[in-house]
Amino acid sequence: MKKGQISVESLTLVGFMLAFMVPVVLLFLTISNVSSENVSIGQARITGKQIANAAGEVYAQGNGTRRIILVNYPPNMQNITLNNHTIAISLRTAKGIVDVVENTFARTTDGDLPLSNSTRLGSGLKSISIVSKGSHVEIGYSQ
Repeated sequence: MKKGQISVESLTLVGFMLAFMVPVVLLFLTISNVSSENVSIGQARITGKQIANAAGEVYAQGNGTRRIILVNYPPNMQNITLNNHTIAISLRTAKGIVDVVENTFARTTDGDLPLSNSTRLGSGLKSISIVSKGSHVEIGYSQ
């Protein structure tokens, strides 16, 4: 009789431990997911600022100036769009699509290899070429 009671008590104890641990583990997983999304948004802001600052510098230096920069794309990046004086980076998050927008005083257009080229949108380091054309700058992937 005592052996059966010990087994039931042990199983009950294990059950209570599991009932406590499962919500704690789920909470930690949720927090880490939100944290990684915040890191991606920060990384997108840095990338946008790097491109915008380089575009402004190249534009200020005049026609024919060229600069190649190295930027780091976040893993959940959907698209990057140039629209006159803005650079918009779209990210996929658990809450939907988030746009990170940076402004530059230079008018921006797509270069020969546009940034929106879907075959090059994967995460990681990307080499980007910025060329001044006098009235605007062309931004694209360097060859």
